[in-house]
Amino acid sequence: MTENTETTGEETTSNEAETNQAEANWKEALPEDVREDPSMQAIQTVDNLAKSYVNAQKMIGADKIIVPNKYAEENEWQDVFTKLGLPETPDKYEIAVNDKEVDKEFFSNFKQAAHGAGILPNQAQKIFDWYNEASGKMVQDQTNQKQATEKEAIDSLRNEWGSAYDSKLKAAQAGVSHYGNEELTAFLEETGLGNNPNIIKTFAKIGEALSEDAFKDGGPTNFGMTPQDAQTQINSVMADKKHPYHDKYHPNHTNAVSEVTKLFEHLG
Repeated sequence: MTENTETTGEETTSNEAETNQAEANWKEALPEDVREDPSMQAIQTVDNLAKSYVNAQKMIGADKIIVPNKYAEENEWQDVFTKLGLPETPDKYEIAVNDKEVDKEFFSNFKQAAHGAGILPNQAQKIFDWYNEASGKMVQDQTNQKQATEKEAIDSLRNEWGSAYDSKLKAAQAGVSHYGNEELTAFLEETGLGNNPNIIKTFAKIGEALSEDAFKDGGPTNFGMTPQDAQTQINSVMADKKHPYHDKYHPNHTNAVSEVTKLFEHLG
């Protein structure tokens, strides 16, 4: 007849206590220098130690890179970048330019700067792509701004000069042509001053002051009338009660009415 042995609650508690005590004391069997090593402080159980050992074995033979500290020399960082894939020389970068025309000197300088900073090839490509997009947008923004400024100047002068705009503009061009040269024309174009209303009006006055034979292109001296000029003459006629315009029996009445009508047309 076989006896049945039952494990009491007290025996179970005793076994758990012994196990916990054994886990707590396992480090005591290690040499002191190993036991006190900082890397052992995070390992609390034999199970943790076993897992750490397995992971360490997996790392054996793998490529490892030691990150230099803040006191490292430049060549130490260069070794790290080289292991990560930095080309041996700047000309070894293979950067796509998306079929766009790129300044050779700029492209060479970019590679030199990227290589000196330890920029990896894929990073250099991303930076170059960003620069192309940003510079393209900047150029487009500048073009849009220039066009907007030109339109604003034209609209301003059209409102001020009315029907005399074309002839006034020709006068300004004649003034520049007479007193200036190719360098001045290029300067006005490059700086945008050629579209400045004040500059245009100044040269228009200069052009109007020139005699017909003074123009290199043989242009006319009659540069039209602005709405302000027309209004001034209208006011003068209306204020002069002896003017033929007010006397229908005057022999010049018809001509006077025709002239005043034209003046009103200049008012737009």
